[in-house]
Amino acid sequence: VERLHILNDFEALAMSLPYLTQADLIQIGGSAPAKPSLKLVLGPGTGLGMAALAPLPKGGWMALPGELGHVNLPVVTREEFDLKEAMSEPGIVFESEFAITGGGLHLIYSTLARMAGRKPVIETPEAILQAAIAGSDPDARKTLDHFIIWLARLAGDAAMMMQAHGGVYLAGGITPSIVSELQKGPFRHVFEEKGRLDLKQVPVYVIMDEYPAFKGCAAALM
Repeated sequence: VERLHILNDFEALAMSLPYLTQADLIQIGGSAPAKPSLKLVLGPGTGLGMAALAPLPKGGWMALPGELGHVNLPVVTREEFDLKEAMSEPGIVFESEFAITGGGLHLIYSTLARMAGRKPVIETPEAILQAAIAGSDPDARKTLDHFIIWLARLAGDAAMMMQAHGGVYLAGGITPSIVSELQKGPFRHVFEEKGRLDLKQVPVYVIMDEYPAFKGCAAALM
């Protein structure tokens, strides 16, 4: 081996962003910037990862890995606060990736069912999403609603903090499977709901490419 370059998984995803085509992406609102601007990629899967991609003054890009999954869950309403408390364990800070991940889907679902006096009957995150989209289970539907709202808040907060005018890219195994829900549901409204600073022009993209990180790994070696 002549050279070994170790990348964080979301650092590799960030490096892939300039090489994704329209066929790899589904856009949810906003508009593309006129000049190269900072981009963010984040996404729920086994964990909740994030990285930024910043344009360099002389051309090219620099990836900046982050740790979005370890920030506090962005609860706002009384219902959300009660749900978070029911999901929490004493003495442990409830991090966002405890809920906004595949495992988090099952935690939200089982907690909602118990709070309603029902026995959780769906065993996998995939089945929860299927039941939610089909409308066949009320707890699954409510689970997906909470999941989308929390993801939107986090994405909007991250975009605002980093001034990600180049867009927010949603990666991971979950978001492609719920892209229709992200398009028609409250995601975009919640993403933009930030008070004085305006995120209306910031585009959000769902990455549909199954293996985008490979493109990022190749880019890192250029």
